[in-house]
Amino acid sequence: MNGVTLSVGTNARRIRPRRNVKLSEEDSNSLSKLLDSIDKIADLIPTLQQWANNLVEEPTQELGKLLADRIKYWRFRQSVSLLKKMEEMVRANPELSDLRPHPRLVHSFIEYGSLVSDEMLQEKWVNLLITGSDTNGQDDSNVRFMNVLSQMTPMEARLMDYICSNSRVSKLLDGEKTSKESGPYEIEGPSTQYPHREMMDVANASQFFELDQSIEHLIGLRVLQEFHVQHGQGGYHPGWYQPVASHLLPTGFGMTMWLRCRGSVESPHDLIE
Repeated sequence: MNGVTLSVGTNARRIRPRRNVKLSEEDSNSLSKLLDSIDKIADLIPTLQQWANNLVEEPTQELGKLLADRIKYWRFRQSVSLLKKMEEMVRANPELSDLRPHPRLVHSFIEYGSLVSDEMLQEKWVNLLITGSDTNGQDDSNVRFMNVLSQMTPMEARLMDYICSNSRVSKLLDGEKTSKESGPYEIEGPSTQYPHREMMDVANASQFFELDQSIEHLIGLRVLQEFHVQHGQGGYHPGWYQPVASHLLPTGFGMTMWLRCRGSVESPHDLIE
């Protein structure tokens, strides 16, 4: 059946039935081979390159297909950029060649990392894949950070970097701060509030509501938390009309994620002053 012709007066229009969009057999086979062949980080690079080539091979056969599938081609370009960054990192650090990523990390890296065009975010994706890999490919703990990063905008990532880099970790034992001991720790910020104008400049926000929504989202993701200085004062008050400043701190989860996104396998305990 080639379609149905509807006639209205002298005008006729041919309507073709819609088809369900499905993953092509070739793409499905490529993804299956990718997940089956995951071994070392170094071996993963050419495999991902082949996957990226398969991603764009069909649309480039005809100009019409390419124009009809611009998102697919756009993701291909971001995949190439990610691969270049990962290849450069492995070349600069040969010891990374023996690390193996868990399939869950590779899946999130491909599925969500290829949707990112911002170079700063791309570096965080590569660092999360690297720092989440081990010698036996059994560690999938970084998938939680990838899930959060996939929900963050470049503006929010810059705010995370800004708040975390200005925070410090101290040990809290019987009400007194000690140093380099196991147990509970406390994350502290600067003695003054973060000026909103400064945060807007760091985040590259042109209007206050952009900063306001970004901070609320980071608090909702449990990357940041409000910091009340005394008697419930301070903190962050969403929706205020251009308040002067806010008291914000990273959570333990947020601080750990920030370290992983920088390419470090340290924990907040390692930062105790």
